[in-house]
Amino acid sequence: MNSFQLRNVHLFNAQSVSDERPVQLNVRQGRIEDVAEELPHATGPVIDMQGHYASAGWIDGHAHVYYGATDIGLLPDEIGLCTGVHLVVDAGSAGEANFRGLHDLVIQASETDVLAYLNTGVIGLVAANRVSEYVKMELMDLGRMLEVAEQYRSVIRGIKVRVSGVIVDTMGMEVLEQAQQVAEAAKLPLVIHVGETPPELPQILRALEPGTLVTHCYHGKSTNSVLEAPYRRAMQEAAERGVLLDVGHGEASFSYAAADVCVQENILPFSISTDLHRRNRGGPVWDLPTTMTKMLHVGLSLRQVIDCVTANPAQFLGEPQRGEVRIGAEANLTLFSLADVRASVADSNGHERTLTKAVTPTAVVRKGVFQPLCSGSLAAPLYGGLLR
Repeated sequence: MNSFQLRNVHLFNAQSVSDERPVQLNVRQGRIEDVAEELPHATGPVIDMQGHYASAGWIDGHAHVYYGATDIGLLPDEIGLCTGVHLVVDAGSAGEANFRGLHDLVIQASETDVLAYLNTGVIGLVAANRVSEYVKMELMDLGRMLEVAEQYRSVIRGIKVRVSGVIVDTMGMEVLEQAQQVAEAAKLPLVIHVGETPPELPQILRALEPGTLVTHCYHGKSTNSVLEAPYRRAMQEAAERGVLLDVGHGEASFSYAAADVCVQENILPFSISTDLHRRNRGGPVWDLPTTMTKMLHVGLSLRQVIDCVTANPAQFLGEPQRGEVRIGAEANLTLFSLADVRASVADSNGHERTLTKAVTPTAVVRKGVFQPLCSGSLAAPLYGGLLR
């Protein structure tokens, strides 16, 4: 069904209407024909979305989907459209030596859209933290990285580097400096993972150019965490200079307490992502809507949450149209409710919080076709707590 009308829906990401009042939205032959509070006619069957919201299709800007070639890879369609996510970005699972496989066997084979960041480590995350991608710095070949970045420029949208102690060990800032050279030469933005020392977080942040994306900004690890005031100040100063902050929940990289204090001090995320992979799909991450719900409960408004999974990551990826709902454009939407729940949900440190509202996707409009989500597609405990 690619001609229909959505009725009584609150619409985000549209310049022509406010999300505060329900509207009608006509889709004809897969494209958005018109949006208004009252339309004179319907283009097809009327779908009443009373109590629901619609936005541009959600983007998860940090996941790991090099299935079968890394020990943490998920299938994109496990965590994509079935949870309301139209676009998944693989965050450095592949390096220059094995990017072709990610492109040919995963990106081209998935119903869910997939883009990627190229890891500066030659082998990417073949064995994740068991074998560092920087096992030998002398193996890092700038020329090869630039060749791969150019060959696959249609899908590579950034350069990924992990700068935390368990990965870089004694190499410290050298890994970051080389990644910056690659990003500059490739004319691509830099995406940087931060975690435990070394190096120290303020040292890392001072070295970053505006437009760099820092993922795991609210981790609660024993070192380098914004739970400590000096590190928060460093993060705030970096954000004020134009460094972008990404949630990147992950198995070990999201703390309610860290997010609480940062939101209170206006150290806000540019984007909300999951860092979903094989070891956290069954908790504590589960899916993007669960991570969105957690950010709602630490103090972001619903509008802020939606911008962090639509307009903002779309801008970073160089595809701003993905974050917009425009008349004449192909219809790609996520439809969702803000459901009443009562569920205890943990962060990466095992600290639980009782959540009372859940961002709950119910359908997508994909390439102009209305598709209800399948029953059971949301497996997180959060959705077992829905109040009927």
